[in-house]
Parts: sequence; structure tokens; C-alpha cells
Amino acid sequence: MQRILAQITNPVVPDYGTLDKVKVNPLALFFVNLWRAMVIFGALITILYLVWGTFDWLTSEGDAEKLKTARMKMINAVIGMGLLAASAAIVILIDKLGVLGFSLLRLEWPTP
Repeated sequence: MQRILAQITNPVVPDYGTLDKVKVNPLALFFVNLWRAMVIFGALITILYLVWGTFDWLTSEGDAEKLKTARMKMINAVIGMGLLAASAAIVILIDKLGVLGFSLLRLEWPTP
């Protein structure tokens, strides 16, 4: 029975035990996917914060205090997006250059 169930595959869902066609530890794969999800989530949050600041700017009706807070929201969103992009670029650069002696995005932890 298990042999039959092992042959069933879903072409839509990738095999979570592999990363770029290389077998890896599932826990390491979890951390890599968690990092990727956090980068995407952070980008979405900064975009929403920028839109929120823009909306506040448009609805400020010339009030100097509202304009100031809206402008600070927009500036902070752009700074946040820049920091997020820089951190992702650093991780990807370290991964491509192999500076640490191992790949950050293709973690292969030793197993007993």
C-alpha cells in the first residue's frame, strides 16, 4: 500500500525536500523559504505603507501637520524598501560569491 501511495505526486506542488534539484535537510529548506517569505512580506508591507502615506497626503487638505506626517510615512516606506532590497542583495551576493564557504540559499546541514 505504501508503495502505491509513494507513486502519487502532485505536479502543482513542488517536492519540499529539494531545492534547485539538490536534496537538502527539510529544516534548512524551511529557513530558506522563511527568509524568502519574510522578504516578500516586507516588500508588500512597505508598498502598503507608501500607499497609505500617499493617501494621507492626498486627503490632508493643506493641513501642514497632516502633510508632514504623510511625507514622513512615504519617506520611511522608501527607506524601508531600500534597506530590504540592500539586505536581499547582500544575501544573494554572499550566496553567489560563496564567501562563507557554503551557500546561504542552498543550506545543506550535516545529518547523522
